[in-house]
Amino acid sequence: MIASFESRKDYKALVESLRRDFQPQTAIEEILVEQMAAALWRRQRIVRAEKAEIEEKLAYAPYKFDEDEECREKLMQYAGFPATAQHRMRALRESTAQRLQLHMEKQLHPSTDALMIRYDSTLERQFYRALVVLLKIQSARQGRAET
Repeated sequence: MIASFESRKDYKALVESLRRDFQPQTAIEEILVEQMAAALWRRQRIVRAEKAEIEEKLAYAPYKFDEDEECREKLMQYAGFPATAQHRMRALRESTAQRLQLHMEKQLHPSTDALMIRYDSTLERQFYRALVVLLKIQSARQGRAET
């Protein structure tokens, strides 16, 4: 469940936080709290992975942009380039800073695939199913205790 580079301390803190919130009284309730913790932990992992993906893209983006710019410069130096194309290339050169900003902003979009989205949705449903069952069990127990 917990990867070797993840914090067992943080996971245990999550479980303990849920235990304090829901105060499980039976083994079933404890299992449901554990299921909720596991689902939340795995969803947090998805968020961390998405963040890492974006940060990696941002780290490499300036190099990719520089490569693209070098290609544009080489095209501009091509001897037989038509005048209209040279004008367009000059305009590109003048807008380099703006294009770099746009290039960097595009890197903020994660390439989250459909499988990852389904995985996140499944974990969300698992969490809420466990929560609903736990609340029903606790409500029923409290109802019996009051009568």
